[in-house]
Amino acid sequence: MAAGPSVLFLTLIALSLSLIPLPAIANARELIRGGYWIVSNFESPESLNSTFYTHLICGYATINSSTHRISIDPSDEQHFANFTAIVRQQNPSVTTLYSIGGGDANDTDFSSMVTNPTRRGAFIQSTIQTARRHGFQGMDFSWSGQSADDFAGISNLFKEWRAQVEAEVKTVGEKKLLLTAAFGYAPDPNVRNYPVGSIRNNLDWVHIMVQNLEPSKFMEPDAPLKDPEFLSNTGSGVEAWVTVGKVPREKLVLSLPFYGFTWKLANPREGYIGAPVTGDGELLTYHEIKDITKGAEVVYNSTYAVNHCTLNGSVSVIFDGPEAIRAKVSYTTEMNLGGYYVWQIPFDDNGELAQVAAKEQGEKQGRMKRRQRVLAGAISTAVFLVIFLALGGFYWIRISGLKRPEGLLVLVGSMKDRSRASNLRAEDIEGSGQFGDNNLKVYSLEEIKKATMGFSIQNKLGQGGYGPVYKGVLLDGQEIAVKKLSQTSSQGLQEFKNEVQLTGRLQHVNLVRVLGFCIENDEQLLIYEYMPNNSLDKYLYDPARKNVLDWSKRVEIIQGITQGLVYLQEYSRLTIIHRDLKASNILLDSDFRPKISDFGIAKVFSKSGAEANTVRIVGTIGYTSPEYLKQGAYSVKSDVYSFGILLLQMISGKKNGMIYGPSGDFSLQEYAFELWQDGQGMEIMDACLDDSSSSCKLLACLRIALLCVQDDPVDRPSMLEVASMLRNETAVGLIFPKRPTFSFRRLQQQQQQHQGVNPAAEPAVLQPEFCSVADATFTEIVGR
Repeated sequence: MAAGPSVLFLTLIALSLSLIPLPAIANARELIRGGYWIVSNFESPESLNSTFYTHLICGYATINSSTHRISIDPSDEQHFANFTAIVRQQNPSVTTLYSIGGGDANDTDFSSMVTNPTRRGAFIQSTIQTARRHGFQGMDFSWSGQSADDFAGISNLFKEWRAQVEAEVKTVGEKKLLLTAAFGYAPDPNVRNYPVGSIRNNLDWVHIMVQNLEPSKFMEPDAPLKDPEFLSNTGSGVEAWVTVGKVPREKLVLSLPFYGFTWKLANPREGYIGAPVTGDGELLTYHEIKDITKGAEVVYNSTYAVNHCTLNGSVSVIFDGPEAIRAKVSYTTEMNLGGYYVWQIPFDDNGELAQVAAKEQGEKQGRMKRRQRVLAGAISTAVFLVIFLALGGFYWIRISGLKRPEGLLVLVGSMKDRSRASNLRAEDIEGSGQFGDNNLKVYSLEEIKKATMGFSIQNKLGQGGYGPVYKGVLLDGQEIAVKKLSQTSSQGLQEFKNEVQLTGRLQHVNLVRVLGFCIENDEQLLIYEYMPNNSLDKYLYDPARKNVLDWSKRVEIIQGITQGLVYLQEYSRLTIIHRDLKASNILLDSDFRPKISDFGIAKVFSKSGAEANTVRIVGTIGYTSPEYLKQGAYSVKSDVYSFGILLLQMISGKKNGMIYGPSGDFSLQEYAFELWQDGQGMEIMDACLDDSSSSCKLLACLRIALLCVQDDPVDRPSMLEVASMLRNETAVGLIFPKRPTFSFRRLQQQQQQHQGVNPAAEPAVLQPEFCSVADATFTEIVGR
């Protein structure tokens, strides 16, 4: 009897581990890829490629010396007002903040504000109002003070600011505003006695400015990652924040200066780092440095992690080139920092450094996660070994005639059943451990029953081949959607495995988020974030609702779907092919932001092999590509084809799967091509759409859609190219689509005619096993 509780405890551990994938042991968080855009220096951010960033910061606002409220220069007001809308045209998922202060901040005004409680209150209220008015998702404070009184005032400011942000979000139907700040180099009790306690407790993160460290009579890097001779370097600054300031590493966001300095050499023959100089020259942006170093030898110095070039024998320039940027971004990941930010974005050369940084962050984070999973696997193996030995000992005692604890065998049997039911490794995932962490919550059946009112009919949202979907509300007020696996659906079981293994690990604002799952009492449930505005198809074809999605809204949705697919195909650790992209699988959140959903039949590949063949055709007729239906071949270009059909539907408001044209024998894509070729493309457009005030034109989208639905996958653009074409109408006009000739209806007719002549002939098209009717909101099992 004494052994019973111990074995029961070990069994519960085994059950828990059987339900939770190993990657959940590691902690997943989104790394920041930020950047500053200063509107007073540049006219408009329209040239900014926002796809390289997760967060963009617009600067600078200041404060009114009389009222101590936020003040924006009248010439900059419109730039602030339009900033978020402009940068989200390319990247609908980007988060925007605006910054207050900056290098030209009036120290007297800011000091007067932070040291007075009444003035702080007026300032805080105005910052929140300004953020909401201009569509920003947060505020950045870029003034670090000069005296002990200033530091004490800033400490109080952050505390009161945080309190107001927390209070404000309870009164508005918006997300909580972010609160960040920028501070120079590092805290120092003797020099820069920053209010680290308030920074630690009240800010979401802090931007560490490690450039412009100290002037010197010797040629030194402006922002070296490391320095064997001097203390003033990026690495020592970061460690000071951690050891002196006690600020968590994940709250530290490192600066990447996209510029460099020239130095006048004392001796033209001595152009090395550390050589004597007669003075520094001028600041040059990376774009300018690229121009002046053409044809010259640029050297990467790994000791300092900087790039260096000597010009004309008497002038040298030190800067952060691609190699230095890779080293610094790698450092942020290795040191578990919160990420990096760019200073300043327009200093770049056509986004070269920003692209290098984003790619390095993704690759480095992936390598580190793989190492974490190896360690997690070793730990789990050891735990299972202990459990196995303990259970083996208990079994030996039991067969020796000792009385076993009541109910234990039932529990062990349940554990085995659940272990089989919760084998969450998708059978087709290649390169095990290549994904990010999977922090899914395991819900109890009781929780979900309470949330859905016992799966009541009033809470039912829909029905699919997988099973019914219900709306629920958890005890903490969070709204959820619950997919309930039909016990008669073998395909649903495969979907369950795939969605838990795959969707829970994908992190992107344009992908629907799986919150967790439940496996209990023969029930298998998937729990998602709830999308209050339902799916896209509910608006496209409904005369009463289609006006809700005007052209500007549809452009945002198109951009969002594009970014989601670009992430799946280009920026996730492996290549993901959705295979069932359609209007009913595009869910819309409260802001009508699109979320790609339903990854149950998705396929995953390593980057070296993103195509395959199958004899088991699944998906939705009308969206599936010709090569998939004919030969069972699928690749990323299969999803491009589906996107093209979806884009045609969004601009035309017409359903796929119907017949069009004067003689009624055209598919939607054929009909669209005929009108476009005859110069009558506007005739297919939804009459409620007006693109006159949009930079994204309907006819350009029509051409992009036609390129995406080309019969030959080689002729289709990649989603990365689609994203580029959506931003650049000129680029679209240089490419001419071929006439699409494929339609499933015509293929079926050909097959019937072919088999009528030769009944023993092979079918011209593989028979779909699991498919759905185009534009329906459900999926169904279809026998061969």
